[in-house]
Amino acid sequence: MTPTHERAARTNTHVRAARTKDPHPQYAAPLPGEMRRTLLLHMPAAVDEMEEAVRTGLPHYTHIVDGTYGYSVRQIIDRTYNCFISIHDTGRHGPAATAEIIALYERIGARHGRLGCPLDALRDALDLAGRVACRRLIKDAYRLHWPAPLLATLTEDTFTLIGTAIAAATRGYAEESHRAP
Repeated sequence: MTPTHERAARTNTHVRAARTKDPHPQYAAPLPGEMRRTLLLHMPAAVDEMEEAVRTGLPHYTHIVDGTYGYSVRQIIDRTYNCFISIHDTGRHGPAATAEIIALYERIGARHGRLGCPLDALRDALDLAGRVACRRLIKDAYRLHWPAPLLATLTEDTFTLIGTAIAAATRGYAEESHRAP
């Protein structure tokens, strides 16, 4: 659980305790099941929208990414979205999902390094997809009456994940650049 998620959890401790009747609310699920299910239910449409934003906004970049270790832009977005949900899942520890994001984006960064392609386009792609994700979170939060602290936490976690991905890609890029003759 991220520090911002912990803050939001503490803010809503009494609400969750009443809803779950858990005598130890600090051990409640990081993301209520119905919200997690909503994110999973809307995942295909969200991935479609993020992919469309990246392909439309950065058509030249998608050719570089497609085929990166057998992944397409869609598969990378899908894996990233899955990891985002897993970070908030009690069934799969957040550190495992974070490690998966780091490994994926280090490989993407290394590929950029091998191709001599700057990371600016990757940052732009993450920005475009992140904007779509935030807009969708806000829309769901209003439509489904999510508590404001939860929306704030999920939005913050989106930016944290993007920062983690960029840092990992930068490391992969730097390591590959140092290997090059």
